[in-house]
Amino acid sequence: MTGEKKGDLAMEMDVPEPLVLDLQRRALGMPITALARMTRISYRRLWLTFVDGSDHLSHDERKVLIATLGLEDHEVAGK
Repeated sequence: MTGEKKGDLAMEMDVPEPLVLDLQRRALGMPITALARMTRISYRRLWLTFVDGSDHLSHDERKVLIATLGLEDHEVAGK
């Protein structure tokens, strides 16, 4: 960024956002904490499912998540 004025992008780079905020915007469009409250699924299991792509959800939890987000089965990580 040599020679550039300090704009929004540079400001964001000076204070990088945590990865969780990026995932919330891209994958969920809502905070994972809110999704955990809505679905009563553990924040940790939701986080690992979306970040790691590994399946940390039970069959029933997956059904609740799919219904809450309005997704199809194949769109949920781990399927």
